[in-house]
Amino acid sequence: MTGLLIWAIGTALVILPLWKLCARAGLPPALSLISVMPVFGVILLWILALRPWPGDPGYEGN
Repeated sequence: MTGLLIWAIGTALVILPLWKLCARAGLPPALSLISVMPVFGVILLWILALRPWPGDPGYEGN
């Protein structure tokens, strides 16, 4: 039971900041839910790192 609680807290500590980052980057915040799977979490971090953000010079939006 303790392991499940630790997993839930750890998962929340990863998903909540990514939820805010996705929203600020102009991506659907629900994308942060895929970060639970490690490979997709790394892909999401690459997308966030390399994508032009709103407020960047030359950002054109969707």
